[in-house]
Amino acid sequence: MSVLIGPETAAPAETLASVTRRPALLARDRRWQVGLVTTAVFLLAVAGTGYRYAPVAAAAPDPVAGAARPSPERQRMLAERARLASALRSRVPRGTYILIDQTHNRLRLMRGETLLLEAPCSAGSGSRGSSCSAG
Repeated sequence: MSVLIGPETAAPAETLASVTRRPALLARDRRWQVGLVTTAVFLLAVAGTGYRYAPVAAAAPDPVAGAARPSPERQRMLAERARLASALRSRVPRGTYILIDQTHNRLRLMRGETLLLEAPCSAGSGSRGSSCSAG
């Protein structure tokens, strides 16, 4: 049996012509695509997007603040707020103290409400990978 090596058949002339015209068709398609995109951008710029930009009106005044006499519920809430604020102020340590933040592992040296020093610290349980059992 004999084997023929080489081109089997020559391509027809019209097929070669269509292959050589293909880049010109692609270029024409790209020009058409660019033109379409440019037209869409232009129309969008002219017609807009539907959003309107307008100045925001000033906020309405608080009706409770302008009232001559606060309601009994508001008076009760204001009194409760003042009582809680006073209780909180009485629990703040006086003088210099250390505050340890276990969530963020930070140590803070405070005097009243003033921060004097902040440093990283280890605020873990001290165990190495083992769980603590109750008992």
